[in-house]
Amino acid sequence: IAAEEYAMRKGESEAVSRDEVVEMIDGEE
Repeated sequence: IAAEEYAMRKGESEAVSRDEVVEMIDGEE
């Protein structure tokens, strides 16, 4: 999933990355 790679590339905190990924997936769906 592109969102997953995006979060991993950001490499910030897992909590923040997870939140952003959820938002991205939610937006696409």
